[in-house]
Amino acid sequence: MRLHFRRPLKALQCLFDSARKLMMGALVSLMATSNGIADDFLFGFNRVFVLNTFAAEKGAQLSIQAGANSFRSEVWWTDVELKDVGYKPNWRGANMMAETKVAASKGLKPVIILAYGNSLYGGGQPQTDEAINGFAEYCRYMANEFASYKPVFEIWNEWNGGLGNADRAKGTATSYVKMAKPCAAAVKAVNPETIVLGGSTSGYDSPWTDEAIDQGLLAFVDGFAVHPYTFYRIHNPDLRTAEHSYDYLLRLNEKLKPTGTSIYVTEMGWPTSEDHHGFSYEDSGLHSLKYFLLLKTLDSIKGLHFFELVDKSTANKQDREQQFGFWNDEYKEKPAANYLILLHQEVPQVLSGTVDGLLTKCTILRHDLQGGGKLLTLWGEGSATVDINRSGDSPVDDVFGGEQLKSGVNSISLTDKPRSYILAEDEFTAGCNL
Repeated sequence: MRLHFRRPLKALQCLFDSARKLMMGALVSLMATSNGIADDFLFGFNRVFVLNTFAAEKGAQLSIQAGANSFRSEVWWTDVELKDVGYKPNWRGANMMAETKVAASKGLKPVIILAYGNSLYGGGQPQTDEAINGFAEYCRYMANEFASYKPVFEIWNEWNGGLGNADRAKGTATSYVKMAKPCAAAVKAVNPETIVLGGSTSGYDSPWTDEAIDQGLLAFVDGFAVHPYTFYRIHNPDLRTAEHSYDYLLRLNEKLKPTGTSIYVTEMGWPTSEDHHGFSYEDSGLHSLKYFLLLKTLDSIKGLHFFELVDKSTANKQDREQQFGFWNDEYKEKPAANYLILLHQEVPQVLSGTVDGLLTKCTILRHDLQGGGKLLTLWGEGSATVDINRSGDSPVDDVFGGEQLKSGVNSISLTDKPRSYILAEDEFTAGCNL
């Protein structure tokens, strides 16, 4: 059931707001459902479908409802290059390719992972020259197969965490760069304009990232992909937040800034499992909303793909890997989906922004909006307040149902739940009181 946050308005104001929302909704939907994305920030979800066409159609529909213009998918090497027949995908490979194309045909830009091992070359992470050359040919095949969809390609997934190895032995940064360079060259040979992402690191892993940079990774990729999860930091709640992950991205940004390399967060989420790693539905939703808004304040961050669209299963409440979804396994919205849907419906497209105040204690975000104006967002904790001085005459509603802003000075007591107001460019000032 959809959460309803807004307060009743006077009849005339309702008519005006409804007309404005319809017009802005049409504009944003048009931008979200075309591959000519007005804002170059790619937003979407992982696992938009799971091996059936209905899920691909439904996943694309839900993604667009939440404001997505992209999705992240994968077609495994072992499923497209087969023994004795060469590049003739098996049933799983053919389905994954078809469903990726179905979702892309809805206007969502695909980010496609190029992975994992292939038994024809020894399996596991490609390490030998033969395996690396074979992997590069798979990269070339995928670039040709999806050329008309103008995809982004992400080379491997969590090499540093051992994904692709049967024993999960961690792959070194040096071996990753050796594997990734021919793959990137093969993709670029098909279309030099294709965006290629490298890294795709599990967690922060600064030493691995430093080594990859030293080995020349950034010379042949267009962006650095990272999965800066925080859910596992169970011994300190302050380290499990959206703000803490954002703080890491600030540091990564400083590291990459001299090269001009963009950052793509291709996995991130807060599971709603009932084990010690899990979060309540509401807390997971609040972290997700904050994270989206925080990432839009860094121009160097060009993408966010939450993990994941739909729960794999809610049968085992203790299994966190099954319960990262923004919708449950029956396609019912969780608060994380509700907040993004509401933001998308109520607010013109959120562009770049700035951060004021102290993260967690008192946060003030100011985002530019498509077509003009500002989105002012506030949250905090303890006794912190924000004073907002407005020159506008009419009250302004909080997008998420909190108190209105009136003309003159407003003193807003902060909570963990964000408040967001659509305001004219020059009609307000705002500052924290700690």
